[in-house]
Amino acid sequence: MTVVRQVLRQVLRDVKREVLRADPNPFGNSFAMTIVTTGPSETFTLPGRDIGIYDADVDWTDGTPTSEITTFNDPDLAHIYANADTQQLLVSKTFPSVFFNNAGDKLKVRSIENFGSIGWLTLELSFFGCINLVTVTSNVTNFDLVTSLASAFRVTGIVIFNVLSGISMPLLTQMNLMIRNCPDLEVFDISFLDAPQNIRLDFCCVDNASMTTYIFTGTTIKPTTLAFFGQNNTLVTSVEGLDTVDISQMTNAANFMANGGSMTTAQYDAVLISFSGQTVQSAVSIHFGNSKFTSGGAAEAARSSLITNDLWVITDGGAA
Repeated sequence: MTVVRQVLRQVLRDVKREVLRADPNPFGNSFAMTIVTTGPSETFTLPGRDIGIYDADVDWTDGTPTSEITTFNDPDLAHIYANADTQQLLVSKTFPSVFFNNAGDKLKVRSIENFGSIGWLTLELSFFGCINLVTVTSNVTNFDLVTSLASAFRVTGIVIFNVLSGISMPLLTQMNLMIRNCPDLEVFDISFLDAPQNIRLDFCCVDNASMTTYIFTGTTIKPTTLAFFGQNNTLVTSVEGLDTVDISQMTNAANFMANGGSMTTAQYDAVLISFSGQTVQSAVSIHFGNSKFTSGGAAEAARSSLITNDLWVITDGGAA
């Protein structure tokens, strides 16, 4: 992480802390996002996606009138900020999707303070390429209608990703490529995410050089694929709660953690025992990186059962 990003990260944390001291939920149901402009009379465009119905108000919080938005490409989504500064914008009512998709003013985005309840339908490709997006938090998150998070936070500067922890997403079916190629990402936490559909997680967290920890504890997701999920994340040392995941619909997990570090022996033992105890798909290939199991116990027996009875192909670090 560069010095500039470290300083920015601390500044954003300090600002958030002071805001929350004054009001623990200052944004209500609005989507709140912070950007940075670097020159006078600079334009920032909030990109919408051609999906659903737009009936939104955008408060640019610079003393100018609120913009009334009625289409995904409404000309009033382009706003001129008079001065170079850190700017926050608030979106209320109905705005189904933000759509940077690795283009436009992606480099100006610095943080998300609240997703709110604005009729989100999809976050697919929403913040892809926003490499200066460091912090994502939310007090109110209504993703009840969201079906896809594919590439939503791909190539961003996020350090700790936990905004989905504990929320409900009943229609979600795609998390593939969701947070790939994020150079500073250290923690991926979807604990207690209630999303009980069959969900794609292939390539979800691949190629994150700083990643150390995955947390799945208590999530209701049912992955159909974990292929290449965490490949090349060589610093991973902990995978919490994978043993709580329902993998009954999973047909492919090839290279799940290939060249991707390892979980602790205790964690891996629990995963093997849990997976063996479920009704699983036949002939699944799965790579557990350098994870090692306890020799001569229940974990080794579970591993053998998956290989012999379910025809799984398991690659790991062998016995501890």
